[in-house]
Amino acid sequence: MTRPARPSVHQWTWNPGRPHETYGARIRTGGQAVFIPAKDLRRVADVLHDIADKLEDQEADR
Repeated sequence: MTRPARPSVHQWTWNPGRPHETYGARIRTGGQAVFIPAKDLRRVADVLHDIADKLEDQEADR
């Protein structure tokens, strides 16, 4: 099994130029992408940071 490519993260606009365009970020990895609206980015980043801390602690305990 090969190691997946590193995720790419970019500022992104959903529906650009349309009445309901939404600003945020697009994360792409393994041929899949997810859009996170700007209003949710800080909360998602905080949760991801907490997960990273927990996993680092688990690795240190091994």
